[in-house]
Amino acid sequence: SMLVSIEKNFIFIHVAKTGGQAIKSALSGYAVQKAPGQWRRLLSHLPVRESFDIQFGPHATARWAKMKLPPDFFDGAFKFALVRNPYDLAVSLYSFVRKNPDHHRHRDALDMTFLEFLEMERRRGLWRRRDQTAMLTSLGGEMLVDKVYRFEEMKDVFADIARRLDLPATIELAHKNASPHGPYRDYYTGSERALVERIWRRDLERFGYGF
Repeated sequence: SMLVSIEKNFIFIHVAKTGGQAIKSALSGYAVQKAPGQWRRLLSHLPVRESFDIQFGPHATARWAKMKLPPDFFDGAFKFALVRNPYDLAVSLYSFVRKNPDHHRHRDALDMTFLEFLEMERRRGLWRRRDQTAMLTSLGGEMLVDKVYRFEEMKDVFADIARRLDLPATIELAHKNASPHGPYRDYYTGSERALVERIWRRDLERFGYGF
């Protein structure tokens, strides 16, 4: 889920399967702790303004953060996120769901080909857009974060974040939650490519990714 820091004045929007766990581990010491309690848990689901110790869910978007956090803070904070090539992201997601017994779609995905998994992703996206663009933009498509980094440039990414936030040189980036799988291109025929291009079309256009 999202990381919010008053001390370092940042908001990190975590897009799933883009290497965000490693960034969060490195920055969590600066983050505001979530408010405990059921009342605050209930509030976290409602579109009402809260203070900094909000409980953000695992897939909280930049739009949600803008609605929930104090406006002065949201506007002034350094807001950043990571994105990933959708062709690679799709394979990583498929691999992760199949290897993770705790995932709510694990059992379904075990019996699915990559093509069937993508078809499920397409259906899930019919009632709510689930691409990376949806995580980072307003309803009108305006980018709400200040900096969008690329997963593919992770080493340089963290160096830039550390410089901007004035972090001590001792903070290291650990690679967490990597789903081991072969080169993503091996998973594709024309059918899979067509589905990825349909589901993540906005990401491919906006972030300039290709196969």
